[in-house]
Amino acid sequence: MVEREKAKKISILVPVYNEEDAVLGTIAKIQKTMGDAGFTSFELIVINDGSTDNTGAKLRNTGAHVITHPSNRGYGSSLKSGLRAAKGEIVVITDADGTYPLERMPVLLEHMARNDMVVGARTKTNSEAGFFRRFPKLILKHFASYVVGIPIPDLNSGFRAFRKDVVMKYFRIIPSGFSFTSTITMAMLSDGYQVQFVPIDYFRRVGRSKIRPIRDTISFFSLIMRICLYFFPLRVFVPMSGFFFSLGFLKIIYDFTYRPFGRFVISQSVLFFTLLSIQILILGLVADLIIRRPVGD
Repeated sequence: MVEREKAKKISILVPVYNEEDAVLGTIAKIQKTMGDAGFTSFELIVINDGSTDNTGAKLRNTGAHVITHPSNRGYGSSLKSGLRAAKGEIVVITDADGTYPLERMPVLLEHMARNDMVVGARTKTNSEAGFFRRFPKLILKHFASYVVGIPIPDLNSGFRAFRKDVVMKYFRIIPSGFSFTSTITMAMLSDGYQVQFVPIDYFRRVGRSKIRPIRDTISFFSLIMRICLYFFPLRVFVPMSGFFFSLGFLKIIYDFTYRPFGRFVISQSVLFFTLLSIQILILGLVADLIIRRPVGD
C-alpha cells in the first residue's frame, strides 16, 4: 500500500506572499525530505501571490514550478491556481513560513493509502497566539464539530494531503481567503469522505504573520454558517425555530401566571414567536430538500 502511494504522481503546493526569509529553506527541505523518503514522482508548485519583497527573485533556479500572481489575491486563490496546474493524483499543501514540520510530509502521504484526506493536526504550538486569538478558534472548532457531527482536532491546518479529484468537486465553493482549508475539511467530513488527523508540532513562523485576527475570525464564522447551510441546514434552522417557540411558550406561562383570573388571552407576542418558529422550521425543511443532491453536480 505504501509503495503504491509512492508510485503515484504527487503535487506539492506552497503558496507564498512576502516570504523571502523562509522560502528557499522550505523548498530545499521539501525536496530533501521527499527524496530521502523514496517519493520519486512528485512536482513542487510554488504560487507567488503578488509578493512585494525579494520572494520572486529567490524563486528563480529552485527547480520548482512557479506560478506568479501580479497582485495579492489571497491564500485560497493561490491554492486554487496551484490545483488548476497540479498534475498529481494526490496534492500536498504546506506553508513557506517554517511553522509546519515538513519532515512529517511522508507520514501524511503514507496514510493516504487508506484515506481521502490526511490533516496534520497541531497539538503543540509555539506560535505564541494570545487568548483573543485562541478563544475564537476554540469556539469555531467546537461549532464546526457540532455542524458535521464529528470531532475535528484541527479545522484549518495548512499542512495536509488530499486526493485532487475529491477536492475539485468543491472547487466552486472554495473562498479566496484563509478559509480554503476549513471549507474542504467541513465539506469532506459532511459528505462522508475518509479524513484522518495526524498529530504534528507547530512552530513560531519566520517573518511577519499575515493573519488579521478580528476580520479572519468573522470570516471563519461566516464560512461555517455557509457550509452548514450547504450541508446541514436543519442544524441551524431547528435550534432557531426551537428558540423562538420557547420564547412564545414562556410568554404564555408568564401571562397565565400573572394576568388576573378570567382575563387570560393569547397575546400578539405569543402569536408572533409561534408563527416565526413555524416559518423558520418550514424554511429549514425546504432548504434540506434542496441540498439533497451532491454539491459537485
